[in-house]
Amino acid sequence: MAPVSISRIGIGIDVRRTYKKGGGVVVPTNFQVVTTYNGLASVKYPGTTGGRTDVQLQMRSGHYLGAAGVKRWKIGQGAYVAPQNNNNGDQAVGNSFNYEAALERVTGGALNSHAQFSGVNTVTVADNAALVLSDEFALDVVGDDEIFSRQGIIVGAATQNFPQSVRSGQDGTRVLSPATASQIGGTGALTTPGGGTTTSVAAWPLVLGVPDKPQMAVLVIGHSIAEGQGETSVPNGTSNSGPYRRAFWNVDGHHIPFDFHAVSGRSFAGYTPTTSPNTRSRWPYCTHAIIDLARNSMGLGIAGLKAATVDLINELRATIGPYGKRLHISVTCPIPSTASSNWIDAASQNPNAGFENGGTRDQYVAWIKGFCDGLIDDYIDYSSVVEDPADHTKFLTNGTANWPTTDGTHPTSNLYGPMSGVVADWVRRQVPIPAF
Repeated sequence: MAPVSISRIGIGIDVRRTYKKGGGVVVPTNFQVVTTYNGLASVKYPGTTGGRTDVQLQMRSGHYLGAAGVKRWKIGQGAYVAPQNNNNGDQAVGNSFNYEAALERVTGGALNSHAQFSGVNTVTVADNAALVLSDEFALDVVGDDEIFSRQGIIVGAATQNFPQSVRSGQDGTRVLSPATASQIGGTGALTTPGGGTTTSVAAWPLVLGVPDKPQMAVLVIGHSIAEGQGETSVPNGTSNSGPYRRAFWNVDGHHIPFDFHAVSGRSFAGYTPTTSPNTRSRWPYCTHAIIDLARNSMGLGIAGLKAATVDLINELRATIGPYGKRLHISVTCPIPSTASSNWIDAASQNPNAGFENGGTRDQYVAWIKGFCDGLIDDYIDYSSVVEDPADHTKFLTNGTANWPTTDGTHPTSNLYGPMSGVVADWVRRQVPIPAF
């Protein structure tokens, strides 16, 4: 088959990537992110929280496959956190822990497939380990089906820490307790052991698989807006807050697999190879990357902001994904940031420093729309759904107090919903779903 090049919004998308040399559709052979709800832990959770003496955390959390079915799997966890509202980068959990994991299929008959690590059911994850992955194991799951990760973490003493993610994940049950029998090899909801308690504490794993047909897997690197701060009414559960997870829930009938590296308060300075080295171990399991970090980096000025963006872009461009190609990279245009007593209309808003007409934000957006001097493949622009039509430096309003935002930075659900539609359109632009 002759190579075909499709041009969309100035981007050459070469569909030769979908075909073998000499003809025939590519059959994926490498592990990649194949489900929703993968992401970084952000909190150190001591077993003594609330006056308790817990040393065991057991978690059952839902994940949805993308359009492709999967039979070959790996699952893993790290021992570091990316703290919220702390721009110093990653931090070690503070202790090692014993780790156990499995995947549970529900559709087609409940079935548990227990992961092994070098042939045994548990592994010690050393403090600050970037990623400990299981051996390959088998479980036959069809596309867009829900599966459950089952994870167990045991710490050496109640004074030690469990890693905890920002969101608890979709569906599922989680229990904290003193040492008790493992439920990781079972099926169905976890039961609360004697002396234990149900909890929202959960650490998203990294769930990898080999899909039965090519599909995208999206790495999201972002801050509190990407994370969905300010959401008050989220469809399909709070784990879908923000524009990206809202969108990835359903694009044309399919879930979009993702690994979520969005943390409240993070800027470019908190996501460098020096400040956030462990996260890089996860990049090669994705096909696409979105950078949404500019809001907290405006103080750098346009030269510093562009330089920080280029550094991250170049690092991502050097990363080879599961199909033997570099990651495809997009940058998100920052939205307005304004001061007001109630954001009831445009007249009541004053742009914050760097967000004024012709300021750093405007210069940065213009550069992004020039594809960052040709370094990126696409961009995400929310302007049509968040900006006042007569003044792009201000939020869209409807005459209701605090309708677009309650703090001048984070949108409310009234804007996050339309923003997710922009992200869904971005997904459609990349390549036909589920082909890559």
